[in-house]
Amino acid sequence: MQFTPDPAFRRLEDSYRVYFEAWGSWMVQHHRGAGRTHTDRLADSLVAARHALADLLAGGSWDELLADDATALRIVRACLPDLDAWAQPLDGLTFADHQSGVDVGGPDGESKESWQLRRMTFDAWGAAMATLEVGGEQLDRLTVTAYLAREDDEAVRRRLFLSMEPAWQTLNGDD
Repeated sequence: MQFTPDPAFRRLEDSYRVYFEAWGSWMVQHHRGAGRTHTDRLADSLVAARHALADLLAGGSWDELLADDATALRIVRACLPDLDAWAQPLDGLTFADHQSGVDVGGPDGESKESWQLRRMTFDAWGAAMATLEVGGEQLDRLTVTAYLAREDDEAVRRRLFLSMEPAWQTLNGDD
C-alpha cells in the first residue's frame, strides 16, 4: 500500500519497509535460537537494508514534502536509533544518515557503559526466552505465547505462562 503520491518518498517508504521486515526477521530468529548460517544470512540482509535506507535518507531532497510525508519522515528518523540499537548486527556500524554507530558506543551519544549494559541485558533475556522448559520440551517465547493464545485449559495456560519465569529472573531477580 502506498501512502504518498511522491515517487521519491515512495522509494523511501519501500526501503523502510524492507529494513523493518529484515529487522523483524532477524529479531525473531535470534530469539528462537536459529542456526548460525540462517541467522548470518538474516544479519547480512538486515545490514544491507539499513545501508540502503540510510543512503536514501542521506541522498534525498526532503525539504518540500507534503505535510503527511514530512511527519512520516520525522517518525522514521526518530525510530531508527532505537531499532538500530537493539539489533546486534548493526552494532558499531556507521550509516550515511548518521543515525547510529556513534563512537561512544550507542545511538545519540548514549554512554558506552549504558549501551553495553543494555546489550548484555537484551542478550541474557533473549537467551532465557529461547530455551523455556514446558512439559519436558524446550520452546522459545514466541511459541509459548502462541500456545497461550490458543489454549483453553486454565492449568495449561498457567504452566505456559510460568515457564517464562527464568527470563523474568534474568531481568529482575526475585522481585
